[in-house]
Amino acid sequence: MRTPFLVLVAVFLLSLAACGDKATEGTAGGGNGSSSASGAQDGAESPEALIATLKAEFEKDDADMSALVPVVLPEHRGMLAFTMGLMAPAMAISMGEAMAGMGSPEDAEKNKAKFATMKSGFEDILKKHGIEGGMENPMGKLQQLEGDTDAAIAAMSKMFEGVDHAAFIKESMAFMKTMGSEGEGGMKPGADLKLEDVKIEIDGDTATATAPGEDQPLKLLKHDGRWYIDFVAMMKN
Repeated sequence: MRTPFLVLVAVFLLSLAACGDKATEGTAGGGNGSSSASGAQDGAESPEALIATLKAEFEKDDADMSALVPVVLPEHRGMLAFTMGLMAPAMAISMGEAMAGMGSPEDAEKNKAKFATMKSGFEDILKKHGIEGGMENPMGKLQQLEGDTDAAIAAMSKMFEGVDHAAFIKESMAFMKTMGSEGEGGMKPGADLKLEDVKIEIDGDTATATAPGEDQPLKLLKHDGRWYIDFVAMMKN
């Protein structure tokens, strides 16, 4: 398993979300009994509609990564929660803590206090959602599973079993934004792309979507007549 894949997927999804000018006919929502904020159905009608759905959601001013949940295969949503809800904030906080001592003594004290507050606040969110193990070194946990994709998938699924994935990701990302850890005012990756620039290749019930400049293609799978992002196919690629 290539552990950096999780980071690559996050960047790729943001790239696709920012591309194109066309409105989408696809919908995202809640398949096996769940639903999105819009009440739409799980998955998308086609690979093109799935990508257009991402684009339409993430160009909103109040867009958040929880919108990805309905278009990820249900059995892979623990992986999405780990990637977007736990790993991204945990890495940001850990890196901030490591660099907090740089600069003047006064700045160092302020930075240490800032990241201590962030860490405490984020751990409160994990406890609220019943996520065990805290935020300690999530990338290290994955590296321990190097070469065993199935074990990694099982570990992430178990960690987020019974968790409301969308609610956790939404709260996690909102918390990080209020703490100023996200690049404010920055351009999204792929902002200049057009939807037609994304190369989509369909082979029966599977498909790949590749954006220019991205090494990691997005793998899609048709399940019960709807199209979803297939994280496992990307991990095993």
